[in-house]
Amino acid sequence: MKDLSFILFITFCGLTYAAIEKEQAVTDCVTELSIDEEIRAHFKNHGEIPDETDKNAKCLFHCVSKKMDFTDEDGSIHKEKVIDYIMQKYPDLNKAKIEPVVLLCGERSETDPCEKWYEFTKCQLKAYLEYKKTQ
Repeated sequence: MKDLSFILFITFCGLTYAAIEKEQAVTDCVTELSIDEEIRAHFKNHGEIPDETDKNAKCLFHCVSKKMDFTDEDGSIHKEKVIDYIMQKYPDLNKAKIEPVVLLCGERSETDPCEKWYEFTKCQLKAYLEYKKTQ
């Protein structure tokens, strides 16, 4: 029983740290890029930013991914790190559900890191929103 309690505690700490780390990255990037909170809220609810010509808003996704160590300057997508993070954040989703979405969405032709990460994140969120409709 002590082992189970310890495992649950460690899991909770990992989830809490990941959530705090992401929230700090988002806060830092929103400040650095002067992003309006309404843009972020719109994306979370609709799976896209209100003005898809807004390059600065798209750079939010690359900025956060760099701070989370999911990418580098050129925008390369570190898919395994993304999968691990999603599995931590959403324990009800297993790797068999997450991996195909990340791999499919990760096949990007964009060369601009901001465009690439916006489209990658948009693709994943749209898949997640569709999944939630079926639950």
